[in-house]
Amino acid sequence: YAEDTALISVIFEKFKLLTQELETACQKWRLKINSDKCKVMSKEISGAIEVNNQAVQKVENFVFLGSVFKNMT
Repeated sequence: YAEDTALISVIFEKFKLLTQELETACQKWRLKINSDKCKVMSKEISGAIEVNNQAVQKVENFVFLGSVFKNMT
């Protein structure tokens, strides 16, 4: 299992590309990302991030490895 992975980008389109690249890499090893456990935090109003053809839930804050991250909009 691959857990606790974070993708970070200042540019939303780059973030979408990183997500697609992660999916492609996982497919090579026959791994599947659980889209129900994925979250995205973004200042971008429009657009969505998809994993396995499912939109990922947008959140205002999240906990990653014990640290709290907050969207500062």
